[in-house]
Amino acid sequence: MQPKFKKLPLKTDVFVYANYNSPFTIDEMIEALIDQDEHVKERQFKLKNLETYVIAYCGVDIIEPFTEDSGELKFRVTDYGSNLIEYLPRDN
Repeated sequence: MQPKFKKLPLKTDVFVYANYNSPFTIDEMIEALIDQDEHVKERQFKLKNLETYVIAYCGVDIIEPFTEDSGELKFRVTDYGSNLIEYLPRDN
């Protein structure tokens, strides 16, 4: 179960989602973030921006892409990325 964090920026929420729901597709991530309803009304909440955030995390080795046997592109958090979750502020 995902712990409760303080209000985080959208880019950080992408990382939190990835950390607790790895492996995932971009579509699964978007649906989950829409269900959270925390950032849906923000202007930055667009498919292009969310894809850019995931690609940026791939660039710094926090998330890595891989292809399943079915040919579907998925993403998973690296060991390095999973260690970073402890630095996020949590609600007490």
